[in-house]
Amino acid sequence: MTAQDMIRKICVSLPEWAVVLRGFRYRDNLTQEALGELLGIAQTNISKMERGKRQIGKDIAKRLAKVFKTDYRMFL
Repeated sequence: MTAQDMIRKICVSLPEWAVVLRGFRYRDNLTQEALGELLGIAQTNISKMERGKRQIGKDIAKRLAKVFKTDYRMFL
């Protein structure tokens, strides 16, 4: 089983973009609060996005892509 398959199995109830966001944040050792400060949004919004309770809009996706040096479509 690949790592990606394992993540999908564990996170079956979460949208893929929520898992991607949390994974990038953990990879870069950022707290939700620190990421929120970098993006200019509240920590609570980061939490909601990671739990799949709040969608990531195109504007935030582009800001996330700059922070994590990736394609913004990863977060949509």
